[in-house]
Amino acid sequence: MTKHLTAAVIGLMAATGWWEQTCQASAKLIIENEAVKVTFEPATGTFSAVARAEGLQFIPAGQLRGKGATARTVDITHPQLGPGRAIQVNYPSGDTDRIMVFGKLPFVLLQAALANRSDRDAIIDRIQPVRATVRLGKPVSQLRAFGTAGLVPLKR
Repeated sequence: MTKHLTAAVIGLMAATGWWEQTCQASAKLIIENEAVKVTFEPATGTFSAVARAEGLQFIPAGQLRGKGATARTVDITHPQLGPGRAIQVNYPSGDTDRIMVFGKLPFVLLQAALANRSDRDAIIDRIQPVRATVRLGKPVSQLRAFGTAGLVPLKR
């Protein structure tokens, strides 16, 4: 009887996804393309990113907005960027964050989606989906940023 009960419990855990979420919650998740590699630590909600060609860890410790989430890697397709990989982080509130890489694109893209599970409108006056220090391997005086004013030197 014990063997049957154990098999039934394992089957239930697999059917509900509990086993997958528990295993993934304790293991680092990695996505990469030709240009960058991202490692995510589900237990802490932190991630790092490395430029593969230079070996430069340009995001040493990024932090997503919450803890207590489940995370998994998923295949994704973007209408303009094509196929890619993502680390999808699902929060108990229904909110979702994604850290994404595509093909040869030398960028890490972040996406946050908010969920409203009530029948009333939600007013969001502020959100900080990610916090990170970025190391670019150069002094700020040598960097340029492209924005509405064109390509301009950075001041800080």
